[in-house]
Amino acid sequence: MRYCHEKTMNLLLCIFLFSPLFSINVQAAAKWTIMIYLDADNNLESDGIDDFLEIATTGSDENINYVVQMDRINDYSDKYGDWTDCKRFHIEKNMVPTEQNALESLGEVNMGDPETLSDFIQWAMTSYPAQQYALILWDHGDGWQRKRGKPPAIKSICWDDTNGNEDSISMFDLKRILESLPIKPVLVGFDACLMGMLENAYMLKQAGISVMVGSEETEPAAGWPYDLISKELASNPGWQATQLGKWIVEQYYLSYDMDQTQSAIDLTKLSPLINSLTLFSTSLRTSWQEGMDAVKNSAQALLSHIDNAVILSKNGNAFREAGGLSIYFPSSYYDSSYDQTDLAKDTKWNEFLTDFIDFMSSSWIDLSRKQVLSFDNPDFIDLYHFCKCLESYDPDHFRPRYSADETAYFFVRYSVIRNI
Repeated sequence: MRYCHEKTMNLLLCIFLFSPLFSINVQAAAKWTIMIYLDADNNLESDGIDDFLEIATTGSDENINYVVQMDRINDYSDKYGDWTDCKRFHIEKNMVPTEQNALESLGEVNMGDPETLSDFIQWAMTSYPAQQYALILWDHGDGWQRKRGKPPAIKSICWDDTNGNEDSISMFDLKRILESLPIKPVLVGFDACLMGMLENAYMLKQAGISVMVGSEETEPAAGWPYDLISKELASNPGWQATQLGKWIVEQYYLSYDMDQTQSAIDLTKLSPLINSLTLFSTSLRTSWQEGMDAVKNSAQALLSHIDNAVILSKNGNAFREAGGLSIYFPSSYYDSSYDQTDLAKDTKWNEFLTDFIDFMSSSWIDLSRKQVLSFDNPDFIDLYHFCKCLESYDPDHFRPRYSADETAYFFVRYSVIRNI
């Protein structure tokens, strides 16, 4: 009995000594700490300043902390002292991003280094404990697949141009960081392009996150409407992650007069979807020639699980049939680095993709694929719409409706979009 008691005491001592986040969070008075990793060390610098000012229209109060790590660059904006290093702020009402208002000046840091992000999260949680945390990653995004570098690599978000635009934070990096935290953010949001993917959602789910917010398509450079988001959260500090995620989606959609996509995903409901995707992938591989009904039934089952996991998806007219989650589905070349993703390892989706490219050209699966909504990266398609196209496929009444070029048209009117 004494031995068990000593083990218990040692365990508690370890928690006390090595997990300060644990003890601090128990005593937290604030309802929320919103951690914003604002990587404006690139051509989005002016927009980063604007979003900082939007947050400051409400600012922090006794219930809500807005904690920002902001990195800037030369050339794009000379406002507020034209500083170009990295600083940390606790944003108060009407604050402006000057050197004098910064809590810390970190010098030039690489925001594309995962350790920089990890250090920020730990500092923010320790310095501003709360009952709930949200992490927002603000910058360019590429989904799961890196587009800037030539070698295939799984990179997704946050480039730091001062340190060279080849560095960015992969979803593997983000998952590792989040898994290591004794207390998890309940919501992770991507104020960036092309991040509303099932691959990313599954990574976050595996790391213990409850809600993801992200766009299937590109985002305008202005990004999220932080003034509207912060104002309503101040009035409803008791919101849970699902409520905050839903509000972000609603206000984002209402803030733009052109076609956009934005979704909030309940990651706690993702496991049935993943299981259904495995069955769907197997059905596609084994029944594509003579088992149309089996494929349609598995597509219908997957549709219901997508519906169950999506808290809210808001889409403009050009994307009216989008269901909230995109997925990697190339029509020709398959990037073998995809095999490293959690989704590929835990489902048969990657095996279906290779079979599709090798064997299914001109099949009814291929014809359905050609009808599906794709996005700025034409290898990313809407999973929900693909299932709907399969479910409704009729060989006697087939007519192509969508192409990557048609959907991309609606987004070229912005001079800057976040995946450039």
